[in-house]
Amino acid sequence: MCEAVAGALASGRHLLVEAPTGTGKSIAYAVPAVLHSQSSADARVVITTATKALQEQLCEEDLPFIRKALTEHGIDFSFALLKGRANYACAAKLDELGAPEGADTMFETRTATELKRGDALTKLRTWAAGSNTGDRAELDEDVGDDLWGQVSTRSIDCPGAVACPAGDRCFTEMARARAQEADIVVVNTALYGAHLAAFRTVLPEHDVVIVDEAHLSEDVFADQFGFDISAGRLRNLVGLAAPFAKAEHVEKLRDLGSQLDVMWSKLSRGDDTRIVACTGEPGRLLEQVRVAVTALGKDIKDASPEKGTPASSRRMRADKAAQTLAHEVGMALDPAVYETHVAWCEVFNGTGRLMVMPVDVGELLAERLHPHATVVATSATLTVGGEFDVTAHRLGFTGDWDGVRVASPFDFKEQGLLYVPKQLPDPRDKTYPVAMATELHELIVAAGGRTLALFTSWNAMRLASDWCAAHEEYKVLRQGEAPRRTLVDALRDNADTGGVAVFATMGFWTGVDIPGVGLSLVAIDKIPFPRPNEPLHAARRERALRDHQDAFNTVDVPRAALLLAQGTGRLIRHREDRGVVAVFDKRLATAGYRRAILDSLPPFKRTVNGEEVRRFLAEITST
Repeated sequence: MCEAVAGALASGRHLLVEAPTGTGKSIAYAVPAVLHSQSSADARVVITTATKALQEQLCEEDLPFIRKALTEHGIDFSFALLKGRANYACAAKLDELGAPEGADTMFETRTATELKRGDALTKLRTWAAGSNTGDRAELDEDVGDDLWGQVSTRSIDCPGAVACPAGDRCFTEMARARAQEADIVVVNTALYGAHLAAFRTVLPEHDVVIVDEAHLSEDVFADQFGFDISAGRLRNLVGLAAPFAKAEHVEKLRDLGSQLDVMWSKLSRGDDTRIVACTGEPGRLLEQVRVAVTALGKDIKDASPEKGTPASSRRMRADKAAQTLAHEVGMALDPAVYETHVAWCEVFNGTGRLMVMPVDVGELLAERLHPHATVVATSATLTVGGEFDVTAHRLGFTGDWDGVRVASPFDFKEQGLLYVPKQLPDPRDKTYPVAMATELHELIVAAGGRTLALFTSWNAMRLASDWCAAHEEYKVLRQGEAPRRTLVDALRDNADTGGVAVFATMGFWTGVDIPGVGLSLVAIDKIPFPRPNEPLHAARRERALRDHQDAFNTVDVPRAALLLAQGTGRLIRHREDRGVVAVFDKRLATAGYRRAILDSLPPFKRTVNGEEVRRFLAEITST
């Protein structure tokens, strides 16, 4: 893999690398990345990854290790971790909250709850005053998103350092300055997507980007290329603009926000939540919003608070928020947008919102990314049926590119079993949940606990976990009842204590690393096909049909294969690991499309014999 990456960086040819767990892929791409960064004065590499855990591993372990090793050979390099704006405290907002008018606005009634919040904000201001980075991750205590939102800002309402009175103290700009001087810049995929959405104006110039955990990048990029319109955004604008705007304009926008919330929430309840928001009642209401935002924006521009004051900073943030919202409402009202984007309504955190995303990010990546940097995309799961073509298309690899599959260091046929119980009902049958839970319980008992049970829905997880917990033969832990770290640690502790089964949903299908005997059984309720009415995937199916393709095999099967490979990848993390992956979906043993999915999974020995599985688990637990 290291040689393949080095060759790609030397030739400028894009590269897809499937590197299974245990191959050391971060070292394999980081070493040639470092050497490339030293090849010329203009060379710089951006490494992007979807999870904070891998970013921390790169910056705290892998890159320092490489730097120490290469220093002995006379090679030195620098690296920096850069996060999205919302991860850093905003100096301007801290100034506003420290001013009397900021306190009055925040705590008008001074209830006990507000006093407590005021104390928390005072602690945050004190922390920020002594911090060199303003990075939320430095805080000793967890700060809720709502509270952190009071001292941070986002790109949609940040006027930029040049226009901000606190620009010379901006933590985000300080982090960007450090990144500007670094040879290697580590970011998350969402920030890189924001960089591309802003026509490559967010990150320092670079000639190479390495996309780790690339199997997750398509949907992350789609989110960054899209936008949402909600009552919350209108309320945020109203809150910012209130000191500068006419009362009737403030009240009008506040009222329209309430109407939007009702309409989006109502439209989110149907079987198909997709809409063309420029027509009908949504279009009429959005046009009113555009007019109201324009009027509010004029009030903001006409205001003239003293320069360099917290009020001046607030006016500029209100101006940026109004411009951004007006632009995105205008996009939602443009019929041409719906030729390439899909819009739908949903309820998020109790509030209705309109979501708008591009159906195919590959076209955007082919335009905004691939001509400007050499791209190396890597993950443990990139091929479908042994081929890269599906992933390459979705990530915009249309020109010259190569694909490399790295062999696994594990002997899967000896270390594990893939079990598909053909005797179970079809997952769509009403008798399936109880039959599946019964089989799962028996396997957990055979494994002595030591189980990670993964589900495609919260409801399925609750039903199965309740059934298994009722037997009281092992401890059942559920996602949502304890922090993720606590659940992962409980599985690691299984190596000594056993008797614990963790039940979780899609968030645990990736990023869970439990080497050793703490995990002997990974159980998966069904093949993770996208829901038929999931808006983005429904739109992708329709596009496939328009292109005269088989929508199911073009959209559903590849996505399910990659997700299932990620789920099964939780089991074998070390050469000494042994265990069973049980997929309680008979279609994996009977359906015509099973070959494409099976060929994407680790090459475990396969069985449909439950007794063989129980004997294998008993053998593991006895050693």
